[in-house]
Amino acid sequence: MSSMDSEASSASSSVSSDEESSASSTAGDGSDGSDGISESDEPDVQQGSSKGGQVRPECLEWFKKVIEKIKGQKQRPGLDRIIPALKPFQEKCSDRVIAADSDKFDHFVKEQLSYAIRDGHLFKVWSNDMPSYKDTENLRKLRKFTVKSDVEVRRAVKAAVREIGEKKGTVEQDIVNYISYSFTLNIDRTTLEAMVKNAMVYLTNKRELIPNADEPGRFISKHQIKDGEGEVSRSG
Repeated sequence: MSSMDSEASSASSSVSSDEESSASSTAGDGSDGSDGISESDEPDVQQGSSKGGQVRPECLEWFKKVIEKIKGQKQRPGLDRIIPALKPFQEKCSDRVIAADSDKFDHFVKEQLSYAIRDGHLFKVWSNDMPSYKDTENLRKLRKFTVKSDVEVRRAVKAAVREIGEKKGTVEQDIVNYISYSFTLNIDRTTLEAMVKNAMVYLTNKRELIPNADEPGRFISKHQIKDGEGEVSRSG
């Protein structure tokens, strides 16, 4: 294994090995106590969007607690498990109308979750083609290095693609957002964007990242291919 492979592996293994090993083969069909809530029920509010309001501090605290609890149970913290796990908090909701109505509470939770994702407090990732959520503040605490140079940006890019884990590849904007939210930076956002772009060219030339010919603009880590977690068509 090359030194670069070792660096990228160490950048991601300390924060993702627990989720990779605990990824569940069930998808919230009710067999594990969830209510079969679909991930498609999540409001479409993406990172960097200005849509909607702000996540309430108490809701963000709830999300962090239940994600940690679900991971502690060796399960995937997807929407299908997060919403049932939040039920004990319903009566604590400051909005009494929402607190008194389960359907309103479920919608409120999904809306608040989307704001937390949009603003980088949480990040939607994939494991075995199933979605789950990571606490970006916790990720930053677990990182072993600060991003400030080309070498560190390359390490961060490789870790980001692998940790996000989208089967058909990750787009550049999601890589930038993930690094910005889940790493400690010693560079500004504009510099980061330029350095990520250069790093992706470098890593593609080194075959560390594989572009998906069927999904232009999406890149998969060579480790995803090796581990059977990536699906890509190569051009040429």
